[in-house]
Amino acid sequence: MGTDLSDLESYQMAESLAQVVWEIVERWKSFERQTIGSQLVRAADSVGANIAESHGRFYYGEKLQFLYYARGSLYETRHWLRLAWRRSLRKRARDTVRRSQSPISQSPISIPTKSFLRRKLYG
Repeated sequence: MGTDLSDLESYQMAESLAQVVWEIVERWKSFERQTIGSQLVRAADSVGANIAESHGRFYYGEKLQFLYYARGSLYETRHWLRLAWRRSLRKRARDTVRRSQSPISQSPISIPTKSFLRRKLYG
């Protein structure tokens, strides 16, 4: 068949991103967690969920559509991270990311292009 979902680098990175975001948000005060934090966690979790959904689809068009959803969720995650940064939640976020062993914390987040997604899916 194909590659196991857990072997996909993009899925592993999405899981790492979701974990780092969770570690950041759980340290925030109640108000920040219930407003920005909730949206941020949901968006970050959705990246991996949409990659998983894509992996389970049979038709190329469906696979690609869910990868676009994953990319959209990644952009949304970036939006919430930028708002958190602007609203001075950055110190707690920066300290948490420094302690993390995640590969996400050691490399910038890049947004995959259509050609990249095709190469990853079909070689």
